[in-house]
Amino acid sequence: MIQENWDAGSTIYTGKSGEEDVKLILSRHFSVEFYLSSTFVHPFHIDVTDNDGYKWNKGKQDDFVYWPFLVDIWTQEDVTSSDYIPFTSGVLTLLWGQGLPAVAACDFEHELPWSGGIQSPVMPPEHF
Repeated sequence: MIQENWDAGSTIYTGKSGEEDVKLILSRHFSVEFYLSSTFVHPFHIDVTDNDGYKWNKGKQDDFVYWPFLVDIWTQEDVTSSDYIPFTSGVLTLLWGQGLPAVAACDFEHELPWSGGIQSPVMPPEHF
């Protein structure tokens, strides 16, 4: 069960490539198709959307919260952090493996590779 004060879900900030490229990477890896900006990989929903913060802060690309795209991972099912951690880790390392910068923001980021990417000395990380 999710702990009462645990915020289920994760947001991965990414950039350098277009939204369609990010969706293509994910759809090929998981063998799914996106409908507009969303897909489903049981038990998780994945939404790839524009980051509104990017529109107003294009000059601040050194801060990941202003990168142009968001990959939101969420579910309505009863899952635990032990379900989210490997799935989110897999999405992060998939994006890094494709040469994309990506940083996760979630309640369990400290349990992800490179603490969700924020602790990596280079982006994308060279080793994960």
